[in-house]
Amino acid sequence: MCTPAINFVYRSLFEKDKVLFALLLSTKVKIDAGALDSAHLRFLLTGGLAVGGPQHPNPAPGWISSKMWGEACRAEGLGPLWQGLAAHMTENVSTWKAVYDSPAPQDAALPEPWDSGLDAFQRLLLLRRARARLLPPPSAVPPADHLLATPVVLSVRLCELSKFQS
Repeated sequence: MCTPAINFVYRSLFEKDKVLFALLLSTKVKIDAGALDSAHLRFLLTGGLAVGGPQHPNPAPGWISSKMWGEACRAEGLGPLWQGLAAHMTENVSTWKAVYDSPAPQDAALPEPWDSGLDAFQRLLLLRRARARLLPPPSAVPPADHLLATPVVLSVRLCELSKFQS
């Protein structure tokens, strides 16, 4: 019953909006199922709400912009997992710079505990903070591990449905 309604909406969208629709749909399903924290999604999209200045001084203003540093400091408010991120970045500036300079940061090893302690979405959230203009393409990460893979799979499935039901 749900598939015809989704397919109807999907067919009425421009091609450029179909993956966005699938992203919205899949994130809502994941939030409702408890597989995704809505605060983490909101932080990914907005960078958090800036109230006052960063709590810690920027350790490398040459390559860490004030926006990026502010978001790293605000990430600590997302919960216990993120506590100490700003301090860790301050203590490991050269390692974080290697991630920042990497041509494929989604494949770069993050400093521990961030490399092994994060799921795929949390890693994406951290990469988004480290490379403000980059969200790795869904094809760059195995589909089972990537939040954005779900919309792509859903998008392909909806395209297949619309071809046969038109």
